[in-house]
Amino acid sequence: MVGQVVTFTLLLLLKGYQGKGCQGSADHVFSILGMPLQLQPNSIQTKIYNVQWKMWLPSQNTFRQILQWENGSSPSNTFNNRFSFIIKNSTLLIKAAQQQDSGLYCLEVTNTMGQVQRAMFRVFVFDKVEKPRLQGRGKILDRGRCQVALSCLVSRDDDVTYAWYRGSKLIQTAGNLTYLEEEVDINGTHTYTCNVSNPVSWESHTLNLTQDCQNAHHEFRFWPFLVIIVILSTLFLGTLVCFCVWRRKRKGKQSETCPKEFLTIYEEVKDLKTRRNKIEKSQPKAQNPARLSRKEMENFDVYS
Repeated sequence: MVGQVVTFTLLLLLKGYQGKGCQGSADHVFSILGMPLQLQPNSIQTKIYNVQWKMWLPSQNTFRQILQWENGSSPSNTFNNRFSFIIKNSTLLIKAAQQQDSGLYCLEVTNTMGQVQRAMFRVFVFDKVEKPRLQGRGKILDRGRCQVALSCLVSRDDDVTYAWYRGSKLIQTAGNLTYLEEEVDINGTHTYTCNVSNPVSWESHTLNLTQDCQNAHHEFRFWPFLVIIVILSTLFLGTLVCFCVWRRKRKGKQSETCPKEFLTIYEEVKDLKTRRNKIEKSQPKAQNPARLSRKEMENFDVYS
């Protein structure tokens, strides 16, 4: 902020020497570099005889005449036509204001009676503020908080002030604060604006950090659900494996305890004949078939 120091020093010098050759309070006039600038007195004397415009030169500790006009003559300019004069209202016109035009100006108007009226102007010429470069990031913290860090700079930062906004709310007014860091609620506003200004112009840049904070918030909220999903999936797979093992064991036991398959009718006949033959062999040959049991005869008649 070298420019601010120089401007402040210049103001002190002008205040200290305003009584030498020119007295009274000074009007402050601000201008943009390269733009026309007019210094016009509030009141104008009638019957003007002589007009002088002077500029304070700190290096020489005195006022220097830059323009003079006498009634009935043409204005004389000592600064290579950088200044012009409007006769009807005694206004000094600076055609294209430059940094070196900043300073204290004094107007002396003398009427035909020899009375002198003075007016003072303190001129400040500033560059137009360039658009600032705003950069920032958001970082998730515990307890649903988001840490925001922002920096704002302009290429020419002489004689400029900074103001910070969150949404539309002014949160910082320190004139030279180019860095801002704060903690905000995750569900709050994350739109920030850096406004850079001087007395003649201003520019701003807005940055939205909602995505940074919200992404972190979503990531933070997703972890409990992920853990629950993993636990449920593990329990489901374990239950499914246990069920499959139990079912396989049960089938094995059923296969061991199940009775043999029922014989077909042909196999039963064959089995019955085999049994009969065994009975006949075990009895004497003379035995009468009538002696067979009634049940065996019935079975014999059925399958014969």
